[in-house]
Amino acid sequence: MAEALVEELERNPGLRQRLARAIAPDVVAGIALSPELRGALIQALVREVATKGDVERLRESLEALRREVATKAELGELRRELEETRREMATREELSELRREMATKEELKQLHSELEQLRGEITALSQRVTALEARVEELSARIGSLEKWFIVTVVGIWSFLVIFLLKAILPGLFGP
Repeated sequence: MAEALVEELERNPGLRQRLARAIAPDVVAGIALSPELRGALIQALVREVATKGDVERLRESLEALRREVATKAELGELRRELEETRREMATREELSELRREMATKEELKQLHSELEQLRGEITALSQRVTALEARVEELSARIGSLEKWFIVTVVGIWSFLVIFLLKAILPGLFGP
């Protein structure tokens, strides 16, 4: 019979929710009345709670990173400069014309060297922009996750405190 009940609860999410709602007050009262369960619950919550110091250190770290990381406007400006630099780079036809106009091979070698250096700088700049965007996205996601955990933790603590205070104020509400 117990096995059939478990199987039915596994198949039927609505039934599971009804059962959870039906036994929730008894579970909460049991936790509120049992010092051992309250202690275990508090210890479990404390391990998951971010302290004000943790949040402050995270904010300081984020601020330092924000000062270090280019803003979206700066990234946009870098992209515009990159595109402008690419447009300003000599085309193959222009290089051919330059070769015809150049007086010596040394001048051609120097021009080629400068172009290669410019390409390397553009590639490096593009990679830095990509890496900075990824870091900004990662930090944004981490902050969102921390905010959710903080809210869940605070709600849990407040719920526990409300039950504890209700028990103290209205001792007959939770039984003998």
